[in-house]
Amino acid sequence: MVGFKQFRDQCCLSYILYDQTAAGPHRGVIIDPCVALLSDYRAFVAEAGISIQLIIDTHLHSDHHSASHVLKRVWGVPIAMGASTRSGRVDRKLVRGEQIQIGEVALEVLETPGHMSDCISLKGLGKEQEWIFSGDSLLIGGAEPPELEDADPAAQWESFREHFGTLPGHTLVFPAHDPNEIFFSQIEIEKKKNRLWANSSLEDYVQVRNALKIKLPSPELREILDFNLLAEPSELPVRAPGRHRPYGEPNTEFSRMATINISKFRKILKKPDEGTYFLDIREPGEFLQEHISGTRNLPLSELGPRVLELRRMSRIFIIGQADSRSTMAARTLNYLGMPDVVLVEGGIRAWRNAGHSTSEGN
Repeated sequence: MVGFKQFRDQCCLSYILYDQTAAGPHRGVIIDPCVALLSDYRAFVAEAGISIQLIIDTHLHSDHHSASHVLKRVWGVPIAMGASTRSGRVDRKLVRGEQIQIGEVALEVLETPGHMSDCISLKGLGKEQEWIFSGDSLLIGGAEPPELEDADPAAQWESFREHFGTLPGHTLVFPAHDPNEIFFSQIEIEKKKNRLWANSSLEDYVQVRNALKIKLPSPELREILDFNLLAEPSELPVRAPGRHRPYGEPNTEFSRMATINISKFRKILKKPDEGTYFLDIREPGEFLQEHISGTRNLPLSELGPRVLELRRMSRIFIIGQADSRSTMAARTLNYLGMPDVVLVEGGIRAWRNAGHSTSEGN
């Protein structure tokens, strides 16, 4: 069995995959780590007993500071990137068709240039599910990344047609960014909803993408790109206050969702219909400390690989800590076309404020 953990900082997504079947330290990899989450990665790896074997950047990032060089020092493992990368910190260049084994899952390297010339994606083949870690080559809902002078729209078109377009529809999509605040998707959903799949010809696609190219990058993008080119930057960046959103604001089309207040939710929780799932999306430690009896814990950070299980449910109630995580979980499942997803207003805080009791432990 392969363990999965998704991390998020602003709109940047990164991943740790590890072999849960092995005794002792679980061998794993980290994909697209960013500087802002260094302490989170180290804490999770230590807690889960993981031995990271490889650090992978899917391309030369221009929208976040890669933490690969710091983690290399911490864990003493190599940094891997695509064969055509210009980054000075790469130790291992990954070539098309190469496979990285993690327990029962083999990650196959795909060359998916377009956004940047060195872009790769990682296709995961498991016993029950297929995954694609797409970096910035395929973003959910047709979000459009800032394209630097290195961008090649024609190559991007070929990546869509040759690689992403030929994947099975149920393949899970895990990108490096979630500008629409949707954590993951599936290929069949992207073919229906992704604006970039709507272009009927190469000429139309190239025209759209060329209009987005940044000939002279903003100082912020240039600083990030220069940082990620260096083998060993002299110091870590200090992020300015506020949100870094090179992709613009989330698409409001994906924000509509059903909600329910605590009073009505409590009545349904007492007498649920068959197929109803009460999903607490907080982290396990938060759930153990306090939760509502009758709810089940499935953290948002581990939700992606459980999509097939969730699709068997007729109705899903999402409850969290009255923060953005529960909203993003509901938005993600709605985007995937789950039949009846309902966000519990105010989460466990509203439940407690209404005078209802909570439980501890499992």
